Amino acid sequence: CRFDGGGTPSFSDSFNCSSIGDWGTGNYGIYMTTGPANANYAVVCLVNDAKYGSLNTSNTAPQGGRFDIEVRTVDSNFGAEDVGYVSCLVFGD
Repeated sequence: CRFDGGGTPSFSDSFNCSSIGDWGTGNYGIYMTTGPANANYAVVCLVNDAKYGSLNTSNTAPQGGRFDIEVRTVDSNFGAEDVGYVSCLVFGD
């Protein structure tokens, strides 16, 4: 998916994602419609602005088709900050 994280998060293109949660400044939840078939997957997220120093992802194990990704974005001092565009990809079966 690709989404705008400034203000109220909104998808630019959702692909296999059903919704975005705004969990606070620089903290987003991405909910996938159908998750990977097993635990052999990889998640990659990119921020579309060079001033943001870090991006961390944590994700849940696929269970019954549900799959969630938590994305945290920070500024160059590692303080939580909303960002412009974020892109996330999941590779798996």
